[in-house]
Amino acid sequence: MAWGRVKMILSVNNIIKKFGTFTALEIENLDFEEGKYYVVLGPSGSGKTTLLRVISGLEFADSGSISILGKDMTQAPAWKRDIGLVFQNYALYPHLTVYENIASPLSVMKIPRTEMIKRVNELLRVMELTDQAAKYPGQLSGGQQQRVALARAIIKMPKILLLDEPLSNLDTRVRIDLRDYLKKIQKEFNLTAIHVTHDPIEAMALGDEVIVLHHGKLVQKSTPVELYNHPNDIFCARLLGAVNLIPKDNLDMNTSLDYEICEIRPEDVKFDDAGNFHGTITSVQFLGSEIMYYVDIGGFNIKVKCDKNCNNHNEGDVVNLLFKNGEMNFYKSGKRINSILSSQ
Repeated sequence: MAWGRVKMILSVNNIIKKFGTFTALEIENLDFEEGKYYVVLGPSGSGKTTLLRVISGLEFADSGSISILGKDMTQAPAWKRDIGLVFQNYALYPHLTVYENIASPLSVMKIPRTEMIKRVNELLRVMELTDQAAKYPGQLSGGQQQRVALARAIIKMPKILLLDEPLSNLDTRVRIDLRDYLKKIQKEFNLTAIHVTHDPIEAMALGDEVIVLHHGKLVQKSTPVELYNHPNDIFCARLLGAVNLIPKDNLDMNTSLDYEICEIRPEDVKFDDAGNFHGTITSVQFLGSEIMYYVDIGGFNIKVKCDKNCNNHNEGDVVNLLFKNGEMNFYKSGKRINSILSSQ
C-alpha cells in the first residue's frame, strides 16, 4: 500500500444474481480495502452466502462486474482469483492428516518440498497445531478442525480470505475463543477477510466494517460502532440486538423533528428521579453481567438495561426514566432522518 493512500483490493459493481425468477443478490456498489476484516451480516436468505460465492467464482453473476486489484475477474474461474475459502463444515480431507490437509494447496501448486515444509511448520506453530500434525480430522475437536481449515486456506497467502459462517457449528465457548483467534491471524498475516455470519455479536466483535444485507440488497456498510449507534433503518436497529422502538403516538419525545418512530438502546435509558417519563416495572430479567427491566409507561413497554449491581429495583416499583440526550435515532417510513434530539 502506498503511503497515505488506501489500496482497494476488491470492487463489486452492479451485481445481479438470480435463481430462476428469484433475485438473490442486487448490489450497486461495494468496495473492500486491503488488510481489513469485513463481516457480512444478515438473516437467512439475505444474500450473504450468494455474495461470497459470486466473489469467489463458485457462482457467476447474471450481470455486473467484479474486479480484484483493478483487474476484471467477473468471468474468471475460482482457481484464478487467488482467494482462500473457509467453509462452515470445514471441508477437510478425512483420509489426510492435519499436516497433509494444510499442505494440499502447495502440493497442487508444485511448491518445492523444502519451502512446503517450512510454510506448513510455521502455520502449525501459529495455529497451535504442532502436536496435532499427525492426526486425522476425525480425531480433532470442532475448534481444531476449523483451525486446520483456516491454515489450509491461508497457506498459499491469498489476496482475499472468504469465510462462510465458520463459527456456526461450534459451541459457545469454542466460538468465542476461535473468534479472537481469527482476528489475531488476520492481523498477523495482514489478510483482507470477508466473513459471513447471522450473529450480530460475532459481526461487531470481528469486523473493522460490517456490511448488512437484507433481501439481497445492501442496507448499511459502516464500523460496528456507527452501525450499532446509528442504524440506517428499523431493520438494522432490530438486527443489532435489544432495542426500544417507540411510536410517536405512544411517547412523544418533544422534538421538532417530523418523525414516526424513536429508537433508543436499553442501556441508554436510565432510572433517574429527574426523568420525564413515569412507569411501573413489570418484569426483571437477570442476564449475568447485566439486568434487563421492563417498564410499563401508559401501556407501552420500555426496556432498561443496566449493570448487574443496579439491582435495587423490583417488579411493581414506580420509577422515573431518563432517555439519554443524543442517543436517540428518529425514523420516518422506516428510514433514519436524524440522530440528535433537538429538545427535551
